[in-house]
Amino acid sequence: MKQSLNGIWKLRGYLPNVRIWGTPEQISRHIITDTIDAQVPGGIHLDLFRAGIIQNPYDEMNSLSCEWTENRWWCYETDVELLKCESKKRELVFEGLDYLVEIFINGVSYGEHENMFTPMRIDISNIETDKINVKVLFKGVVQELGQNGKTSETRTQKSRFGYKWDFGTRLVNIGIWQGVYVEYTKGARLTEAKITTDTEGGVGIVNTTFWFEGEECGNVKISLKSPDGKEIYESEIPFQNKLDNLIKVDTPMLWYPNGMGAQPLYTVTLVCGDEKYEYNVGIRKLRYLKNPGSPEDALTYTIEINDTPVYIKGNNKVPLDHLYGNVSYEDYEWCVRAMVNENVNLVRVWGGGIIETKTFYDLCDQYGILVWQDFIQSSSGIDHIPSKHKDFLEKLSDAATCALKVKRNHTSLAIWTGGNELTDSNNKPAKYEDENIAMLKALVEKEDPEHIFLPTTPSGPVYTTVFTSEHNHDVHSPWAYLPETHYKNYNMLKLLLHSEFGVSSMSDSIPLFMKKNEPYTDRYNVNAHHGENWWHSYARDEKIYGEFDDFSEYITYSQWTQAECLRYVIETERRMAPYASGSMVWQINEPWPNCDCSNLMDYFGRPKMAYYWVKKAFSDSLISLKYDGISLSTKLEATVCINGDAKKTCDHCSVFVYGERGNQLFASEYEVQELPKDISVDLNGERFILVRVKHNGIEKDYFFSDSKELPYGVARNLEKGSATLKLGDFTEENGILYAEAFVENVGNVPLYFVNLFDRSMGYAILCDDSYFTLLPGEARKIKITMRKRCGLFFDSVDALPEIELRALNMR
Repeated sequence: MKQSLNGIWKLRGYLPNVRIWGTPEQISRHIITDTIDAQVPGGIHLDLFRAGIIQNPYDEMNSLSCEWTENRWWCYETDVELLKCESKKRELVFEGLDYLVEIFINGVSYGEHENMFTPMRIDISNIETDKINVKVLFKGVVQELGQNGKTSETRTQKSRFGYKWDFGTRLVNIGIWQGVYVEYTKGARLTEAKITTDTEGGVGIVNTTFWFEGEECGNVKISLKSPDGKEIYESEIPFQNKLDNLIKVDTPMLWYPNGMGAQPLYTVTLVCGDEKYEYNVGIRKLRYLKNPGSPEDALTYTIEINDTPVYIKGNNKVPLDHLYGNVSYEDYEWCVRAMVNENVNLVRVWGGGIIETKTFYDLCDQYGILVWQDFIQSSSGIDHIPSKHKDFLEKLSDAATCALKVKRNHTSLAIWTGGNELTDSNNKPAKYEDENIAMLKALVEKEDPEHIFLPTTPSGPVYTTVFTSEHNHDVHSPWAYLPETHYKNYNMLKLLLHSEFGVSSMSDSIPLFMKKNEPYTDRYNVNAHHGENWWHSYARDEKIYGEFDDFSEYITYSQWTQAECLRYVIETERRMAPYASGSMVWQINEPWPNCDCSNLMDYFGRPKMAYYWVKKAFSDSLISLKYDGISLSTKLEATVCINGDAKKTCDHCSVFVYGERGNQLFASEYEVQELPKDISVDLNGERFILVRVKHNGIEKDYFFSDSKELPYGVARNLEKGSATLKLGDFTEENGILYAEAFVENVGNVPLYFVNLFDRSMGYAILCDDSYFTLLPGEARKIKITMRKRCGLFFDSVDALPEIELRALNMR
């Protein structure tokens, strides 16, 4: 039985080296804050903000003034009334402590702990009192390396991005970041579980192994319920310290990734004495295949579910917040729902962040998002060589073992990797022979041989994409967009897996966290602090659209650049399938508000334009347009293509070409089986044209101009149009608002990038379609899902969203 200690504790700050077990007079000399309320699980910064001790670290440049917290010691405290129950053993369990910590119970030290990804268990069976005082003393912040450092000198299993990364600030989390409980054991205690599923000859197989410690508890009951709640198996088995059981399910309901089928979950229940444990699992056959036609030295990159290869439509994910202990269930669910809406089927959990939580994995099980989990290692600016320090390898082994024993039971888990962008001394991707990687490989083979382990990502043999190379197996990059070379480069690219690539754009949430929006030059200003000094999107986009009079004016154009870049990468790589097995965008989210970043969805949970263009690139529309550039002379020359991962499709597709005012220049219908087909269309003096491809009920729009100097500069002077918006009533369910909107172009010219915007900026909005083009007379019905914006530190709004219609050239 578990007694949760989550909730409100007390927190106080001290000078380093405080002896919290001393007399009140001795302790008072070291106090640097009042005693304040603290949320557990959580982190000290949100508690300090709520108490008025620090300012909002995500606003302006305030994070710089919060760095003093790293150089103080912090003590959590609570009194616990122990339960009066029959038990042979009582243990105080901390699921996650971040980072170097010492535990005191009734003033007595019970030891230190230094690993945020392993639990700390303390036997308190011999404590005779019914009430205990618990103090958790965090001894400042250990020295670790941010992005500008040496991976080879890493010594901790602590999330590194908080020490400063390109998508965040320096804000190092401190606190009890996962749950706390007292566990009472009467007889045997379950210490470990392993549940695997498979299919054989149309029969579902659920294999379970459970490990126990402690006294025998009589017969153990194991049962299985179907997704609709019907009990389909029950067995009573004599107790053993290791218990194996196999369950067969006739005509099973199979689990599939998002977009390939449903995600039914069966419930495995284990009853041992008075204890009951439940696991939700999907029945599916998981296999891994070599990519067809891949080189002999290539690793395995294709996932197969239920005998069907999965083309990876992927996102890379960083922690949802610098203060990862404060992330709510609702925030996690919004992120996962956003990926489902984006047509994503796999997410990579990046190795500079965290081993993701049970909440996240449960949601991925429920919604059908496969998980690629890096172990906690990452590249650095000086070297990327995996650390070989003895103390680090011990910590890494402990953290990896804990993760393997827990995450292997999630149906969504698909891939383990040694870490992010690890290399040898020659800057080649690390291999299985590396001492560090070999240790992890052995652990995976021991604890979770059902899942594949890659040594690192990219796994090589080259590190970054080389467009003229035959050796692009699993590669990273580019993270930039150059219109003069982008299309020709990707048209000749050959790779097996593109596990990380991206490009930046500006955020339209800037007013929430910055008073002034201005370009970063050579002085450090607030824009530089919130990401622009890393990405320099403004300098890039001046070469595409021309010089902007107002820096804020160009945000939409910046997002257009990101959308165009990512869409073309994904569509090009889907055309390579099955030789190519997937495309994984860097990145779906950010852990604090950036004005300029490579994310698809900002800190507040609000999607950018690129999110919706990626959604269409990952959609069931299997037709795409291949071209050499967006600047034309007198003709449009392009090729209508079909994706290589096409499974089922309607027989026809349509292609239309329109001039700036919506006048049709070309129209044709093609048999899908006859593709690819070249098209050639005279511009007839048109300066800006739209090409629309229709297939499977989905429209994709491509844009070109006649300008070589400023490829999309003409778009800044498009004739203004008008539209009407009819918004249906809001309905609410579990804090989520739903509505439908009807949009109609009532003007005489096309409206480009039509989208819905919450004028109050208090809500995050997901649409089934957005940033689309409406020709004159066209209309569109949009389904809208809304929630109060994500994130910490910022006040939420009480009013309903104020939805308005926006477009690039709206009058």
